[in-house]
Amino acid sequence: MALIVCPHCGKQVSDTVERCIHCGEFIKEKPSEPKNYADLSMAEKDDLDSEFERKHSEYSMHRVAKKQVILCVIMYVSLVILVALLIFYICKHQSQLKENERIEIEFYETHGMHFQGYHDVEEFTNMGWVMYRGDETILLSEEEMSEYQSILANQNEENISLAIQFAIFSVILLACFIVVRCRYSANHKKIILYKKLYKSWLFEYKQIIYQPILSQKDNKRFDTFDISNYKL
Repeated sequence: MALIVCPHCGKQVSDTVERCIHCGEFIKEKPSEPKNYADLSMAEKDDLDSEFERKHSEYSMHRVAKKQVILCVIMYVSLVILVALLIFYICKHQSQLKENERIEIEFYETHGMHFQGYHDVEEFTNMGWVMYRGDETILLSEEEMSEYQSILANQNEENISLAIQFAIFSVILLACFIVVRCRYSANHKKIILYKKLYKSWLFEYKQIIYQPILSQKDNKRFDTFDISNYKL
């Protein structure tokens, strides 16, 4: 144990004590209390953020946050397009049903022999095909029936084609949404990790206490991240 001179009262004291036993002042410089990040001005926060990103560009929160915004926009755009596509498909399908109905009515009005009321099929044996529409009985020839079946086949093809197109575009959009959502989640985890690294850097090198505002779920992630393998 050595003796040193107190810089305040000039008396000798042990070099192991923090305060002078004579005057009560600190022998060495009083250790500074850690600052709170929330109490800093915006300019000070910006300076600290810039210094951290300058020294550790690989942990840039601003770059990751910017990417997060882009991914979020892509997700919402995908959902909007999917909803718009669904509305378009419903409207197109309704329009097609009306057009099919118009074609059938036109066909019935211009083809076959029309009889008022219900007539049994046996009345027209070997004369053609019998169809019933409302209170009418319609007798169609083989050629007319073949034409009618062709119209029905074309309508079915159009309906199937429209459904397939909708299914293809929907699958593509959903796949895009799922991929972007996964990237968004991974990116979100990066932001939480970088905030923990930032917190450690502030306390270790700047003696500043930083506690980011996070959701309950993100707080659990924040606490479980191991940053011992990251260099600061």
